[in-house]
Amino acid sequence: MRVTAPALSILGAILCTHTSVALADPQYPHHAQPMLFQFVAKHAELREGGGLSWDVHARAGSELQRLRLRSRGEHEHGRTSDGELEAGWQRAIGTWWDASLGWRGSGRPGPRRDWLAFGLHGMAPWFVNIDASLYMADAGHAELRVEALHELPLTQRAILTADFEVQANAHRDARRFSGSGLHGAELGLRLRYEFTRKFAPYAGLEAERRFGDSKELARGAGQTTHETRFVLGVTLWF
Repeated sequence: MRVTAPALSILGAILCTHTSVALADPQYPHHAQPMLFQFVAKHAELREGGGLSWDVHARAGSELQRLRLRSRGEHEHGRTSDGELEAGWQRAIGTWWDASLGWRGSGRPGPRRDWLAFGLHGMAPWFVNIDASLYMADAGHAELRVEALHELPLTQRAILTADFEVQANAHRDARRFSGSGLHGAELGLRLRYEFTRKFAPYAGLEAERRFGDSKELARGAGQTTHETRFVLGVTLWF
């Protein structure tokens, strides 16, 4: 299944219609659902060895439903890799959980590809933030990505953040060095100092490892299959 521009247009029309109906529902009066706008740079960092990486989010809408944008990627050796842009509509389905539907575009390595994105986002027990996404593209390609994040306040301003990400693929994609099954995992530990709630520099360590078929594809292309690096960056929001 290839996600084309006409398909995205139809998806947008459905979402707009759904939004209009929800806003007109007397259960959610317009004055009780103010418009909210937020930009969050979860990561904007310099990596050991000179690489740059980012993970930024933007949201616009009400507490009940909102437009969700996300950009993440890496820039090293003069080129951008693992760059992707995601856009979708997110709606509350419970006190602590939201569901989303949208589109994701990805680039290098390999050719540009469009994905249909389904997501579940919320707070698990012990205050663990979960972001789980299923992506589907043409030729039967599918990816499952699960991200978990937990924050531990050490003082009123110093906060230790642990985040973990794991990805699995339905099919082998040699052009992206992605094998079928479990693809890889990342673990990050970052200690930030909040000068204000909206601005916090941090330092940390990030470890990345590939598994199975993905490990063999990366090794055959002369790429590293596991890496641990020191990072310096900033978290901000407004």
